[in-house]
This record gives sequence, structure tokens and C-alpha cells, in this order.
Amino acid sequence: MNDHERRRFFRIDDDVYLSYEAISEDEYQSAADFTQQSYSNAFSLTADFANLNNEIHPVFNNIKQSNPELAQYLELLNLKIDTLGKHLFENENNLQSRKTTRVNLSATGIAFETQQAFEDNQALSMQLILLPEEVGIQVYGRVKNKRDTDKNIPLSCVDFEYIRTEDQELIIKHNLNLQMKILRERSELD
Repeated sequence: MNDHERRRFFRIDDDVYLSYEAISEDEYQSAADFTQQSYSNAFSLTADFANLNNEIHPVFNNIKQSNPELAQYLELLNLKIDTLGKHLFENENNLQSRKTTRVNLSATGIAFETQQAFEDNQALSMQLILLPEEVGIQVYGRVKNKRDTDKNIPLSCVDFEYIRTEDQELIIKHNLNLQMKILRERSELD
């Protein structure tokens, strides 16, 4: 993706659960296969559910118009499935013991402070958990820029190279929702 395409996506400061590790070039090249999978792994289960809910929503609205009782049943059934998925996700990822990381996030990359020294172009495997939705997104990217913050802490900028299209859309939706929340809060203060 070129710089012009990257600028189409706005960035937002956010707190997320973030884990990452440097990986070999062989591991990185195999990540291309990951983006082709429609359902990937246990970590991405909540993202898969969120994507399915986005697909279900228009159909559900039609059912709601024609058969409200059936719609209520389906809504409860969906809630039951989402609750189970969230419970499995929380247990699998031990969210209670994690600390959030302040990041600058867009659909095409992320910047975050880290004491870990990365080489330029270092390949990374990253797991993001968007909050408050608790949606897990697996991405692979490269460190493109490193610089020190005003606190003399290294800031690593990572361009996402391997991300499922559906997960990129979830980040876009998440950022838009967060931006709307921030704007609402500002207008309430005025």
C-alpha cells in the first residue's frame, strides 16, 4: 500500500491490549496464507463473530420488520453465542492480568512506545485486542520508523502488511466509533 492509500485511513490514539514478537522472514512470508483464511484461530474468534454480526445485521433488520417475535428469539440466540465466545476469549487470553498500551492506530498501521529495540524493517507478529469490544485481531507488519518520544522512550511505527480485509474493516469501524464518542463528549462539555 502506498503513502497516498495509507492517508485514506485516519489515525486515532487509543488504549488496546497489545502483544507482539519479532519473527523470521520465513514466518513472515507464511503470514500471507493467514490473510486468505476466512476463519483463522481461537484468538481471532471474536473478530470472526463481529464480522458475522456485521453481515447478519441487514438480514436481521428485515426479519425484525416482518416477524418481531422471531427477531427477538434470534437476537437472544446471537447474544448467547456472543457471550460464550467472549467468555472463551477472555479465559484464553487472560485479559484480567493484562495492561493496556497507549497506541496510535489506523487500519494500515500502529505506533506505540516500547523499550524493545527493533531493527528497521523488522517483521512482527502482533495481536491487538480492541476495547471495549474485546475483539482480537492478528496482524503482521514491519517496523518502518523508530524515534524517541519527548519522554525519551522509543516509539515504534509498524505498517500492517498482512491483515484480513474483514479485520481492517473492524479497525475502521472501531476508530470511527471512538472518534464519534470523543466528539460527543466534547460537545457535551461545550
